[in-house]
Amino acid sequence: MQIHRKQVPTSKLVERVLQRRDELQRGLVGGSASPSTRADIEAALTSLGALLTGDLAQLPSTIKGALARWLESNRYLGVRADAAASVAPPPRSEDGPVAAGTPPPVA
Repeated sequence: MQIHRKQVPTSKLVERVLQRRDELQRGLVGGSASPSTRADIEAALTSLGALLTGDLAQLPSTIKGALARWLESNRYLGVRADAAASVAPPPRSEDGPVAAGTPPPVA
C-alpha cells in the first residue's frame, strides 16, 4: 500500500513521524499483529491524526513537543520481541549502574 502525501518542506521530526505512521499503517494492513496490538496501533494513529493538521512546515513548538513524545512512546509499538532483539545494539560497557551520590563523569 502506497501512501501519498503532499510534497511540503518539513522538518526531520515531521519526516520521522510520517515514516513511523506509514510503518504502523503497513502493520495494520499486514494482519500479523495480535488484536491487542492492532487496538494499540489504531489508538496511536488516531491520536497522531489530531497533531498532523495544518501547515506541517510551520509547526508551533507545542505541537513539535507532542510529536516528539508520540514518536518516543510509539517507538516499539508493533515490533515483535524476537525482531527487536536482532536489531537492538549491544549494551556498552560504560553504561553500567551508577551508585547514588556519584558525581557525573567529566568529559
